[in-house]
Amino acid sequence: MRRMTGKTSTKGRNHLSFMFVPHKGGVRTIRINNYRTTLLSITAMMLIALLTLTGYTLSVVKENKVLKVQHQQEIELILAQKAKLEDYIANQTNQLIENAELITAASTSKTISENAIQQYQAEYENMVVAYVDNNMGTIQKVSRGSSKEMSFKESLSELRSL
Repeated sequence: MRRMTGKTSTKGRNHLSFMFVPHKGGVRTIRINNYRTTLLSITAMMLIALLTLTGYTLSVVKENKVLKVQHQQEIELILAQKAKLEDYIANQTNQLIENAELITAASTSKTISENAIQQYQAEYENMVVAYVDNNMGTIQKVSRGSSKEMSFKESLSELRSL
């Protein structure tokens, strides 16, 4: 027989081997020499990998559904808060409009009151001037005592009659 360098015979190596490499200790190798056992082992490993992948996929799908429900609840909560804020803003806007109307009415009534006071003041000054002008003939000298005593009410009634 010739010596083969760099080549291996396929007849001598028909086995499947598993190596366990622990953190401590030696490496363990399991060899499966039978072809059917090798095929079954590979099929079993594929099924285990498929089951693991299916389990992981199902857990991801379940988590996705839970997250979608949570997201929907958060959106509903945000929309409810938005509606509350819109109602609050609308209420505040209405109150501001009412307060602006009250301030406008108060300033208008203040202006009307000031105009009325100025009008009454001008009429009073005119009445006093008219009274003094009418009685200039009788008021020629200053007297400390008057011969005719009049009460304050009578003086006012006389002023009003003018």
